[in-house]
Amino acid sequence: MRACERLFGLLFFCCAVWLLGCDEHLAGTHEAEVTFTVKGHAPERTPTPSSSSHAKPQTLAEAAISPVLTRLATLHITADAEPVGDDKIKLTLDKDQVETAEDGLKWPGGIELDDLDAEFTMPLAQAGGLVEKTEVIDGKTVKFWEGARIDIAHAIGATKVPEGHKLVGQAYDSMRGRTRWIHTPSLAVLAGGVSSVSRINGGKGISIKLRPDTAAAMKEAADHTHGPVAIVRGTSVLVVQPITAATSSFDVSFGDDIYSYTRAHMTMKLLETPPVPPLERIEVKPLAPDWSVAIACIVIPIIMSIGWLVFVRRFDRAQPEPWWLVLATFALAIVSRGQVDVPMRLFVFNWTDDDATLWRGVAINPILWVSPVPIGPADEEKESEGCLSVPGERYPLRRSELAILTAVDLDQKPFEIRAEGWLARIFQHEYDHLEGVLYVDRLDHAAGKAAAKAVKKSGWGEPGLSWMPGIDDLEG
Repeated sequence: MRACERLFGLLFFCCAVWLLGCDEHLAGTHEAEVTFTVKGHAPERTPTPSSSSHAKPQTLAEAAISPVLTRLATLHITADAEPVGDDKIKLTLDKDQVETAEDGLKWPGGIELDDLDAEFTMPLAQAGGLVEKTEVIDGKTVKFWEGARIDIAHAIGATKVPEGHKLVGQAYDSMRGRTRWIHTPSLAVLAGGVSSVSRINGGKGISIKLRPDTAAAMKEAADHTHGPVAIVRGTSVLVVQPITAATSSFDVSFGDDIYSYTRAHMTMKLLETPPVPPLERIEVKPLAPDWSVAIACIVIPIIMSIGWLVFVRRFDRAQPEPWWLVLATFALAIVSRGQVDVPMRLFVFNWTDDDATLWRGVAINPILWVSPVPIGPADEEKESEGCLSVPGERYPLRRSELAILTAVDLDQKPFEIRAEGWLARIFQHEYDHLEGVLYVDRLDHAAGKAAAKAVKKSGWGEPGLSWMPGIDDLEG
Protein backbone atom coordinates (compact mmCIF):
# COMPACT_ATOMS: atom_id res chain seq x y z
CA MET A 1 0.00 0.00 0.00
CA ARG A 2 2.81 2.37 0.90
CA ALA A 3 4.51 1.66 -2.41
CA CYS A 4 1.30 2.52 -4.31
CA GLU A 5 0.92 5.79 -2.42
CA ARG A 6 4.51 6.67 -3.21
CA LEU A 7 4.02 5.85 -6.90
CA PHE A 8 0.86 7.97 -7.18
CA GLY A 9 2.58 10.79 -5.33
CA LEU A 10 5.50 10.58 -7.72
CA LEU A 11 3.22 10.67 -10.74
CA PHE A 12 1.39 13.70 -9.37
CA PHE A 13 4.68 15.41 -8.63
CA CYS A 14 6.05 14.77 -12.12
CA CYS A 15 2.86 16.10 -13.74
CA ALA A 16 2.84 19.22 -11.55
CA VAL A 17 6.49 19.99 -12.20
CA TRP A 18 6.10 19.26 -15.91
CA LEU A 19 3.23 21.74 -16.11
CA LEU A 20 5.30 24.37 -14.31
CA GLY A 21 8.16 23.93 -16.75
CA CYS A 22 6.25 23.34 -19.99
CA ASP A 23 5.42 25.78 -22.74
CA GLU A 24 2.06 27.48 -23.06
CA HIS A 25 0.80 24.86 -25.53
CA LEU A 26 1.25 21.12 -25.71
CA ALA A 27 3.27 19.81 -28.62
CA GLY A 28 1.08 19.01 -31.62
CA THR A 29 -1.95 21.00 -30.40
CA HIS A 30 -1.17 24.52 -31.61
CA GLU A 31 0.53 24.25 -34.99
CA ALA A 32 0.15 25.76 -38.43
CA GLU A 33 1.37 25.07 -41.94
CA VAL A 34 2.99 28.02 -43.69
CA THR A 35 3.67 27.81 -47.43
CA PHE A 36 6.30 30.01 -49.09
CA THR A 37 7.21 30.54 -52.72
CA VAL A 38 10.98 30.48 -53.25
CA LYS A 39 12.24 33.20 -55.57
CA GLY A 40 15.46 33.26 -57.57
CA HIS A 41 17.24 30.63 -59.64
CA ALA A 42 17.89 26.98 -58.89
CA PRO A 43 21.53 26.40 -57.87
CA GLU A 44 23.79 24.43 -60.17
CA ARG A 45 24.74 21.08 -58.71
CA THR A 46 28.50 20.63 -58.64
CA PRO A 47 29.35 17.13 -59.86
CA THR A 48 31.46 14.93 -57.60
CA PRO A 49 33.44 11.79 -58.43
CA SER A 50 30.76 9.67 -56.76
CA SER A 51 27.77 11.42 -58.35
CA SER A 52 26.13 10.30 -61.54
CA SER A 53 26.10 12.56 -64.59
CA HIS A 54 22.39 11.81 -64.79
CA ALA A 55 21.67 13.00 -61.22
CA LYS A 56 18.48 15.03 -60.94
CA PRO A 57 19.18 18.78 -60.57
CA GLN A 58 18.30 20.29 -57.20
CA THR A 59 15.12 22.39 -57.29
CA LEU A 60 14.65 25.81 -55.75
CA ALA A 61 12.58 24.30 -52.94
CA GLU A 62 15.10 21.56 -52.16
CA ALA A 63 17.97 24.04 -52.04
CA ALA A 64 16.05 26.33 -49.68
CA ILE A 65 15.25 23.69 -47.02
CA SER A 66 18.67 23.55 -45.34
CA PRO A 67 19.32 27.32 -44.96
CA VAL A 68 15.73 27.92 -43.84
CA LEU A 69 15.90 25.28 -41.10
CA THR A 70 19.34 26.54 -40.02
CA ARG A 71 18.02 30.09 -39.70
CA LEU A 72 14.96 28.96 -37.73
CA ALA A 73 17.04 26.78 -35.42
CA THR A 74 19.28 29.77 -34.67
CA LEU A 75 16.13 31.71 -33.74
CA HIS A 76 15.15 28.82 -31.42
CA ILE A 77 12.14 27.97 -33.59
CA THR A 78 11.37 24.29 -34.01
CA ALA A 79 9.90 23.52 -37.43
CA ASP A 80 9.53 20.79 -40.02
CA ALA A 81 10.09 21.68 -43.67
CA GLU A 82 9.30 19.88 -46.90
CA PRO A 83 9.36 20.91 -50.58
CA VAL A 84 6.09 21.38 -52.44
CA GLY A 85 6.76 21.15 -56.12
CA ASP A 86 9.85 22.84 -57.53
CA ASP A 87 9.50 26.33 -56.07
CA LYS A 88 7.52 26.08 -52.83
CA ILE A 89 8.30 24.93 -49.29
CA LYS A 90 5.92 24.12 -46.46
CA LEU A 91 6.83 24.76 -42.83
CA THR A 92 5.04 23.22 -39.86
CA LEU A 93 5.55 25.14 -36.62
CA ASP A 94 3.79 26.65 -33.62
CA LYS A 95 1.15 29.24 -34.53
CA ASP A 96 2.62 31.80 -32.14
CA GLN A 97 5.99 31.60 -33.92
CA VAL A 98 4.74 32.19 -37.47
CA GLU A 99 5.33 35.95 -37.39
CA THR A 100 8.77 35.60 -35.77
CA ALA A 101 9.76 32.95 -38.31
CA GLU A 102 8.62 35.07 -41.24
CA ASP A 103 10.52 38.11 -39.96
CA GLY A 104 13.65 36.01 -39.46
CA LEU A 105 13.46 34.61 -42.99
CA LYS A 106 13.04 38.05 -44.61
CA TRP A 107 16.68 38.82 -43.93
CA PRO A 108 18.73 37.22 -46.75
CA GLY A 109 21.99 37.19 -44.78
CA GLY A 110 25.13 39.28 -44.44
CA ILE A 111 25.23 43.00 -43.69
CA GLU A 112 24.50 46.26 -45.52
CA LEU A 113 26.26 49.61 -45.46
CA ASP A 114 23.60 52.31 -45.57
CA ASP A 115 23.62 56.10 -45.78
CA LEU A 116 21.57 57.74 -43.02
CA ASP A 117 18.91 60.31 -43.93
CA ALA A 118 18.54 62.84 -41.12
CA GLU A 119 15.98 64.98 -42.96
CA PHE A 120 13.35 62.49 -44.11
CA THR A 121 10.41 61.65 -41.86
CA MET A 122 6.85 60.35 -42.16
CA PRO A 123 4.12 59.11 -39.81
CA LEU A 124 4.30 55.51 -38.63
CA ALA A 125 1.42 53.17 -39.43
CA GLN A 126 1.61 51.69 -35.95
CA ALA A 127 3.16 53.89 -33.27
CA GLY A 128 1.62 52.32 -30.17
CA GLY A 129 3.96 52.56 -27.20
CA LEU A 130 6.40 54.86 -29.03
CA VAL A 131 7.18 58.49 -28.24
CA GLU A 132 8.09 60.98 -30.96
CA LYS A 133 11.32 62.84 -30.20
CA THR A 134 13.26 65.68 -31.80
CA GLU A 135 16.98 66.42 -31.64
CA VAL A 136 19.34 68.78 -33.42
CA ILE A 137 22.36 67.24 -35.18
CA ASP A 138 24.81 69.46 -37.06
CA GLY A 139 22.23 72.23 -37.13
CA LYS A 140 19.51 69.95 -38.56
CA THR A 141 16.31 69.02 -36.75
CA VAL A 142 15.87 65.26 -36.70
CA LYS A 143 12.62 63.55 -35.75
CA PHE A 144 12.44 59.94 -34.64
CA TRP A 145 10.42 57.58 -32.46
CA GLU A 146 11.69 56.05 -29.24
CA GLY A 147 10.37 53.15 -27.15
CA ALA A 148 10.46 49.44 -26.54
CA ARG A 149 12.35 47.45 -29.17
CA ILE A 150 9.36 45.16 -29.73
CA ASP A 151 7.12 48.19 -30.47
CA ILE A 152 9.73 49.54 -32.89
CA ALA A 153 9.83 46.18 -34.68
CA HIS A 154 6.02 46.20 -35.03
CA ALA A 155 6.11 49.77 -36.39
CA ILE A 156 8.77 48.84 -38.95
CA GLY A 157 6.74 45.85 -40.12
CA ALA A 158 3.49 47.81 -40.43
CA THR A 159 4.81 51.00 -42.09
CA LYS A 160 4.94 51.16 -45.88
CA VAL A 161 7.90 53.34 -46.81
CA PRO A 162 8.14 55.13 -50.17
CA GLU A 163 10.82 54.10 -52.64
CA GLY A 164 14.23 55.51 -51.91
CA HIS A 165 14.06 55.07 -48.13
CA LYS A 166 13.99 52.34 -45.52
CA LEU A 167 12.91 52.36 -41.88
CA VAL A 168 15.22 50.58 -39.43
CA GLY A 169 15.65 50.37 -35.69
CA GLN A 170 18.68 51.02 -33.51
CA ALA A 171 18.82 49.63 -29.96
CA TYR A 172 19.92 51.67 -26.96
CA ASP A 173 20.08 48.56 -24.82
CA SER A 174 18.31 45.20 -24.53
CA MET A 175 14.88 46.75 -24.00
CA ARG A 176 14.69 50.17 -25.69
CA GLY A 177 15.68 51.76 -28.96
CA ARG A 178 14.85 54.31 -31.65
CA THR A 179 13.94 54.52 -35.33
CA ARG A 180 16.26 55.67 -38.10
CA TRP A 181 15.74 56.45 -41.77
CA ILE A 182 18.24 55.33 -44.38
CA HIS A 183 18.59 55.84 -48.12
CA THR A 184 18.02 53.00 -50.57
CA PRO A 185 19.63 51.39 -52.40
CA SER A 186 22.41 50.54 -49.95
CA LEU A 187 25.94 51.84 -50.37
CA ALA A 188 27.10 48.22 -50.31
CA VAL A 189 25.46 44.84 -49.75
CA LEU A 190 27.92 42.33 -48.28
CA ALA A 191 25.75 39.21 -48.45
CA GLY A 192 28.75 36.90 -48.37
CA GLY A 193 31.30 39.42 -47.21
CA VAL A 194 31.57 38.41 -43.57
CA SER A 195 34.73 36.41 -42.99
CA SER A 196 34.33 35.70 -39.27
CA VAL A 197 32.50 36.89 -36.17
CA SER A 198 34.09 36.76 -32.73
CA ARG A 199 33.19 37.85 -29.21
CA ILE A 200 34.69 40.96 -27.63
CA ASN A 201 34.23 42.82 -24.35
CA GLY A 202 33.82 39.62 -22.38
CA GLY A 203 30.99 38.39 -24.61
CA LYS A 204 28.91 41.60 -24.54
CA GLY A 205 29.94 42.58 -28.05
CA ILE A 206 31.08 41.11 -31.35
CA SER A 207 33.75 41.92 -33.92
CA ILE A 208 32.71 41.42 -37.56
CA LYS A 209 35.67 40.85 -39.87
CA LEU A 210 35.17 41.29 -43.60
CA ARG A 211 36.56 39.18 -46.41
CA PRO A 212 39.52 40.64 -48.31
CA ASP A 213 37.51 40.69 -51.54
CA THR A 214 35.16 43.35 -50.06
CA ALA A 215 37.83 46.05 -50.40
CA ALA A 216 36.41 47.32 -53.71
CA ALA A 217 32.89 47.56 -52.27
CA MET A 218 34.21 49.38 -49.18
CA LYS A 219 36.10 51.88 -51.36
CA GLU A 220 33.02 52.58 -53.47
CA ALA A 221 30.87 53.02 -50.35
CA ALA A 222 33.43 55.36 -48.78
CA ASP A 223 33.58 57.46 -51.96
CA HIS A 224 29.79 58.00 -51.91
CA THR A 225 29.40 59.19 -48.33
CA HIS A 226 30.93 61.92 -46.20
CA GLY A 227 29.55 61.00 -42.80
CA PRO A 228 28.91 58.05 -40.53
CA VAL A 229 27.47 54.95 -42.14
CA ALA A 230 24.89 52.57 -40.65
CA ILE A 231 25.96 48.94 -40.57
CA VAL A 232 22.62 47.12 -40.86
CA ARG A 233 21.50 43.52 -40.46
CA GLY A 234 18.01 43.24 -41.90
CA THR A 235 16.09 46.07 -40.19
CA SER A 236 18.46 46.39 -37.22
CA VAL A 237 21.28 48.93 -37.06
CA LEU A 238 24.29 47.20 -35.52
CA VAL A 239 26.56 50.24 -35.31
CA VAL A 240 26.97 53.69 -36.86
CA GLN A 241 30.55 54.71 -37.68
CA PRO A 242 32.66 56.40 -40.36
CA ILE A 243 34.24 54.11 -42.95
CA THR A 244 37.20 54.27 -45.30
CA ALA A 245 38.44 52.08 -48.11
CA ALA A 246 40.72 50.40 -45.57
CA THR A 247 37.93 49.46 -43.13
CA SER A 248 38.07 45.69 -42.65
CA SER A 249 36.06 45.11 -39.46
CA PHE A 250 33.27 46.50 -37.29
CA ASP A 251 33.03 46.27 -33.51
CA VAL A 252 29.47 46.11 -32.16
CA SER A 253 28.55 46.63 -28.51
CA PHE A 254 25.23 45.38 -27.13
CA GLY A 255 25.21 47.23 -23.81
CA ASP A 256 26.25 46.39 -20.27
CA ASP A 257 23.28 44.47 -18.84
CA ILE A 258 22.94 40.72 -18.46
CA TYR A 259 20.91 40.45 -21.69
CA SER A 260 23.79 41.86 -23.74
CA TYR A 261 25.43 38.42 -23.70
CA THR A 262 22.38 36.81 -25.30
CA ARG A 263 21.97 39.58 -27.91
CA ALA A 264 25.64 39.39 -28.88
CA HIS A 265 25.52 35.59 -29.04
CA MET A 266 22.32 35.57 -31.12
CA THR A 267 23.62 38.16 -33.59
CA MET A 268 26.89 36.27 -33.98
CA LYS A 269 25.07 33.02 -34.69
CA LEU A 270 22.70 34.70 -37.16
CA LEU A 271 25.60 36.24 -39.08
CA GLU A 272 27.12 32.77 -39.32
CA THR A 273 24.00 31.24 -40.90
CA PRO A 274 24.00 30.62 -44.67
CA PRO A 275 22.10 33.03 -46.98
CA VAL A 276 18.36 32.41 -47.31
CA PRO A 277 16.75 32.85 -50.74
CA PRO A 278 13.91 35.38 -51.12
CA LEU A 279 10.64 33.91 -49.82
CA GLU A 280 7.05 35.03 -50.33
CA ARG A 281 4.40 33.74 -47.94
CA ILE A 282 1.31 32.57 -49.80
CA GLU A 283 -0.71 30.65 -47.19
CA VAL A 284 -1.04 30.06 -43.43
CA LYS A 285 -3.18 27.05 -42.56
CA PRO A 286 -3.99 26.15 -38.94
CA LEU A 287 -3.72 22.42 -38.20
CA ALA A 288 -6.07 20.29 -36.15
CA PRO A 289 -4.60 19.17 -32.79
CA ASP A 290 -2.68 15.89 -32.87
CA TRP A 291 -3.39 14.54 -29.40
CA SER A 292 -1.28 11.42 -29.94
CA VAL A 293 1.83 13.61 -30.15
CA ALA A 294 0.74 15.64 -27.12
CA ILE A 295 0.13 12.54 -24.99
CA ALA A 296 3.45 11.01 -26.05
CA CYS A 297 5.26 14.21 -25.09
CA ILE A 298 3.76 13.97 -21.59
CA VAL A 299 3.95 10.24 -20.95
CA ILE A 300 7.44 9.48 -22.28
CA PRO A 301 9.29 12.12 -20.17
CA ILE A 302 7.39 11.03 -17.04
CA ILE A 303 8.24 7.36 -17.60
CA MET A 304 11.89 8.21 -18.23
CA SER A 305 11.99 10.48 -15.17
CA ILE A 306 10.54 7.77 -12.93
CA GLY A 307 13.06 5.27 -14.25
CA TRP A 308 15.89 7.70 -13.63
CA LEU A 309 14.64 8.50 -10.11
CA VAL A 310 14.54 4.80 -9.26
CA PHE A 311 18.04 4.36 -10.68
CA VAL A 312 19.36 7.28 -8.61
CA ARG A 313 17.85 5.79 -5.45
CA ARG A 314 19.38 2.38 -6.14
CA PHE A 315 22.72 3.77 -7.27
CA ASP A 316 23.95 4.29 -3.70
CA ARG A 317 22.30 1.62 -1.57
CA ALA A 318 24.53 2.21 1.43
CA GLN A 319 23.48 5.87 1.81
CA PRO A 320 20.62 6.53 -0.62
CA GLU A 321 19.62 10.13 -1.14
CA PRO A 322 16.25 10.99 0.47
CA TRP A 323 13.29 11.10 -1.88
CA TRP A 324 12.62 14.76 -1.21
CA LEU A 325 16.15 15.73 -2.24
CA VAL A 326 16.01 13.73 -5.47
CA LEU A 327 12.58 15.14 -6.35
CA ALA A 328 13.65 18.68 -5.50
CA THR A 329 16.67 18.33 -7.77
CA PHE A 330 14.49 17.25 -10.68
CA ALA A 331 11.97 20.00 -9.92
CA LEU A 332 14.61 22.71 -10.02
CA ALA A 333 16.04 21.32 -13.25
CA ILE A 334 12.64 21.33 -14.99
CA VAL A 335 11.43 24.69 -13.72
CA SER A 336 14.73 26.38 -14.55
CA ARG A 337 14.92 25.03 -18.10
CA GLY A 338 13.75 28.37 -19.46
CA GLN A 339 16.50 30.22 -17.61
CA VAL A 340 19.51 28.61 -19.28
CA ASP A 341 19.52 30.61 -22.51
CA VAL A 342 22.25 32.98 -21.35
CA PRO A 343 25.53 32.10 -23.13
CA MET A 344 27.78 32.62 -20.11
CA ARG A 345 30.90 30.88 -18.84
CA LEU A 346 32.41 31.78 -15.50
CA PHE A 347 34.70 30.67 -12.72
CA VAL A 348 35.41 32.03 -9.25
CA PHE A 349 38.79 32.43 -7.59
CA ASN A 350 39.82 33.08 -3.97
CA TRP A 351 43.50 32.96 -3.01
CA THR A 352 45.88 34.87 -0.75
CA ASP A 353 49.46 35.25 -1.95
CA ASP A 354 52.67 35.39 0.08
CA ASP A 355 52.29 39.16 0.52
CA ALA A 356 48.87 38.65 2.18
CA THR A 357 47.11 40.08 -0.89
CA LEU A 358 43.68 38.57 -1.38
CA TRP A 359 42.76 37.68 -4.97
CA ARG A 360 39.03 37.08 -5.06
CA GLY A 361 36.51 37.51 -7.82
CA VAL A 362 34.21 36.14 -10.50
CA ALA A 363 35.44 35.93 -14.10
CA ILE A 364 32.50 35.95 -16.54
CA ASN A 365 33.19 34.88 -20.14
CA PRO A 366 36.94 34.91 -19.52
CA ILE A 367 39.68 35.01 -22.11
CA LEU A 368 43.11 33.78 -21.03
CA TRP A 369 46.46 34.47 -22.67
CA VAL A 370 49.42 32.44 -21.43
CA SER A 371 53.16 32.39 -22.05
CA PRO A 372 54.84 29.27 -23.48
CA VAL A 373 55.14 26.39 -21.02
CA PRO A 374 58.75 26.03 -19.80
CA ILE A 375 60.64 23.00 -21.05
CA GLY A 376 61.66 20.35 -18.56
CA PRO A 377 60.15 18.17 -15.84
CA ALA A 378 57.80 19.65 -13.23
CA ASP A 379 59.03 20.22 -9.69
CA GLU A 380 57.15 17.76 -7.50
CA GLU A 381 57.40 20.02 -4.44
CA LYS A 382 56.57 23.39 -6.00
CA GLU A 383 54.36 22.49 -8.99
CA SER A 384 52.02 19.79 -7.71
CA GLU A 385 48.28 20.40 -8.19
CA GLY A 386 45.17 18.86 -6.75
CA CYS A 387 41.53 18.94 -7.77
CA LEU A 388 38.21 17.94 -6.25
CA SER A 389 37.50 16.07 -9.48
CA VAL A 390 40.25 13.64 -8.43
CA PRO A 391 40.12 14.03 -4.63
CA GLY A 392 42.98 13.08 -2.39
CA GLU A 393 45.65 13.09 -5.12
CA ARG A 394 48.33 15.59 -6.15
CA TYR A 395 50.64 15.41 -9.17
CA PRO A 396 53.35 17.70 -10.58
CA LEU A 397 52.40 19.65 -13.70
CA ARG A 398 54.29 22.30 -15.62
CA ARG A 399 52.19 25.39 -16.33
CA SER A 400 52.81 28.71 -18.05
CA GLU A 401 54.49 31.13 -15.68
CA LEU A 402 52.54 34.15 -16.95
CA ALA A 403 48.79 34.44 -17.61
CA ILE A 404 46.71 37.48 -18.57
CA LEU A 405 43.02 37.16 -17.70
CA THR A 406 40.37 39.43 -19.22
CA ALA A 407 36.72 39.07 -18.21
CA VAL A 408 33.79 40.97 -16.72
CA ASP A 409 32.73 40.84 -13.07
CA LEU A 410 29.32 40.55 -11.40
CA ASP A 411 28.77 44.29 -11.87
CA GLN A 412 29.29 43.86 -15.64
CA LYS A 413 32.58 45.77 -15.46
CA PRO A 414 35.48 44.52 -17.60
CA PHE A 415 38.77 43.84 -15.85
CA GLU A 416 42.21 42.48 -16.63
CA ILE A 417 44.68 40.71 -14.33
CA ARG A 418 48.30 39.98 -15.16
CA ALA A 419 49.12 36.94 -13.03
CA GLU A 420 52.35 35.15 -12.33
CA GLY A 421 53.28 32.12 -10.27
CA TRP A 422 50.54 30.31 -8.38
CA LEU A 423 47.79 32.80 -9.34
CA ALA A 424 48.60 32.15 -13.01
CA ARG A 425 48.32 28.43 -12.25
CA ILE A 426 44.91 28.95 -10.62
CA PHE A 427 43.60 30.82 -13.66
CA GLN A 428 44.86 28.11 -16.02
CA HIS A 429 43.39 25.34 -13.85
CA GLU A 430 39.94 26.96 -13.67
CA TYR A 431 39.93 27.99 -17.33
CA ASP A 432 40.68 24.37 -18.24
CA HIS A 433 37.51 23.33 -16.41
CA LEU A 434 35.48 25.61 -18.70
CA GLU A 435 37.08 23.83 -21.65
CA GLY A 436 36.25 20.39 -20.19
CA VAL A 437 39.87 19.62 -19.32
CA LEU A 438 41.14 18.29 -15.96
CA TYR A 439 44.67 18.85 -14.76
CA VAL A 440 45.30 15.09 -14.86
CA ASP A 441 44.62 15.24 -18.61
CA ARG A 442 47.73 17.40 -18.99
CA LEU A 443 50.13 15.23 -16.96
CA ASP A 444 53.14 13.62 -18.58
CA HIS A 445 53.03 9.91 -19.31
CA ALA A 446 54.42 8.71 -15.98
CA ALA A 447 52.28 10.99 -13.80
CA GLY A 448 49.21 10.35 -15.94
CA LYS A 449 49.64 6.61 -15.57
CA ALA A 450 49.99 6.99 -11.80
CA ALA A 451 46.86 9.16 -11.67
CA ALA A 452 44.85 6.59 -13.63
CA LYS A 453 45.94 3.85 -11.21
CA ALA A 454 45.05 6.00 -8.19
CA VAL A 455 41.58 6.76 -9.57
CA LYS A 456 40.97 3.08 -10.23
CA LYS A 457 42.29 2.07 -6.80
CA SER A 458 40.17 4.68 -5.00
CA GLY A 459 37.10 3.56 -6.92
CA TRP A 460 35.96 7.02 -7.98
CA GLY A 461 32.97 6.68 -10.28
CA GLU A 462 31.86 3.36 -8.84
CA PRO A 463 28.34 2.99 -7.35
CA GLY A 464 28.13 3.36 -3.59
CA LEU A 465 31.19 5.57 -3.16
CA SER A 466 30.56 9.21 -2.32
CA TRP A 467 32.14 12.07 -0.39
CA MET A 468 31.13 15.53 0.73
CA PRO A 469 33.42 18.51 -0.08
CA GLY A 470 34.17 20.56 3.02
CA ILE A 471 33.25 17.70 5.38
CA ASP A 472 35.24 14.65 4.30
CA ASP A 473 38.99 15.20 4.65
CA LEU A 474 40.45 13.18 1.79
CA GLU A 475 43.91 14.64 2.02
CA GLY A 476 44.38 14.37 5.78
